[in-house]
Amino acid sequence: MDFLSNLYAIESGTDIFIVKFGLFISLLLLLPFLSILTGSLFFSLLHVTKSKVYNNVSYLAFAKYQIEVITNRMWVRLFFGVLPFFFIAFFYSQLYTTSSFNIPENLFYAFLLFLVGLCISVLYKNSFKIKEVNDAIESGNIDIKKLNNSKSKFLQIGGWIAFLLLLISSFILIGYLKLAIIPNSMLPSSIMEVLFSVSSIAYYLLFLSISFSITSAIQVARMNRTKFDYIFKKYSKDFSTKTGMLFTFIQPLIFVLNLLSVNSHSLSFALFISSIFVLLFMLIISIQFYLNYRDKNLKSTSIVFAFMLLFVFLIYNVQISSERAHKKEAVKSGKILEIFS
Repeated sequence: MDFLSNLYAIESGTDIFIVKFGLFISLLLLLPFLSILTGSLFFSLLHVTKSKVYNNVSYLAFAKYQIEVITNRMWVRLFFGVLPFFFIAFFYSQLYTTSSFNIPENLFYAFLLFLVGLCISVLYKNSFKIKEVNDAIESGNIDIKKLNNSKSKFLQIGGWIAFLLLLISSFILIGYLKLAIIPNSMLPSSIMEVLFSVSSIAYYLLFLSISFSITSAIQVARMNRTKFDYIFKKYSKDFSTKTGMLFTFIQPLIFVLNLLSVNSHSLSFALFISSIFVLLFMLIISIQFYLNYRDKNLKSTSIVFAFMLLFVFLIYNVQISSERAHKKEAVKSGKILEIFS
């Protein structure tokens, strides 16, 4: 958008480096937050439904615990969610000022959808404080009629609306992710080519699988660390471990299938090395889940560190493949600085 593109003027190669490095850092902050938010919200909504189907208060208590993982603190929402997403839209507005299908505008709309989805997620989290819902959790009994009153219906409707908005905003973000290193002259001809290409869909499925696995990992690590005897503690560890194992096994398959679709011009030694590291950290995470399944406690620090390194190499891998594909065009035009390879 015009007001974003006018905030900072790119006049040299150093400016381009600052913008692209800032984009990398913003993605590194946002993607883990967005992954955990999406995964925890989905698991929470799933267990709200299960609590009513099976009339089991432990599922409702677990749903409340899930959504509080990342929505409890305002500074976390601002520093890891709102600000990085806004800066991503800002950095794209610097890189693409003349694109044919309004990349900065579309990303800004995705930011607004994310912001609304995040706000509704917080309201959904606060809906567990409604007296009838809180009493049901505290007493260990669920009165379906009370939980279906007008106030607590937000448990059913508002949360799903927030989840849908987060899915749409993350889908747009992932679709544009590979455009970060592409000059204007080499952009796809339409927005449909961006969002619904094989590569974009594959990376979005990878994003979802990582969302569910990193959320599961954090839940397992928290249950291993806490000394409080939650009524859902045993179930939480069992559910999160099995779910995490399932999605960590799926991730390498999706990643390898996406690599097979990479353009031959994108291939390089750096891409090969970064892909090896991505698969290596996926393997390490899978092993950690398996060890926890075998009653070896999962350490929160090690699993979070492994996921953060996975995000680093995934973002690097995506950006370097795009940069290599358009290296000749970029060097000739002088519009791009090759900083990732």
